[in-house]
Amino acid sequence: MSGFMLFLGAGLLAVGLLLGGLAVQALADRLRFGSGLLFADVELFTLGALAALGLGAGALWLGRKFRKRWSLLVE
Repeated sequence: MSGFMLFLGAGLLAVGLLLGGLAVQALADRLRFGSGLLFADVELFTLGALAALGLGAGALWLGRKFRKRWSLLVE
């Protein structure tokens, strides 16, 4: 269980970083070309990045808690 949570947390952190990069790129495009057809792209990418980073950090924290507790139970 702890290994899965650590894997999930690392994956969510990677997705959060990717979405953060997309948000920065979308902001640069918005400043350069205007809002265009997708007018809320920066906000959506930023919200997705924050959610993924928060969930990823929480999953990593839980995975470490499970691993620490499991090692205490095994000894």
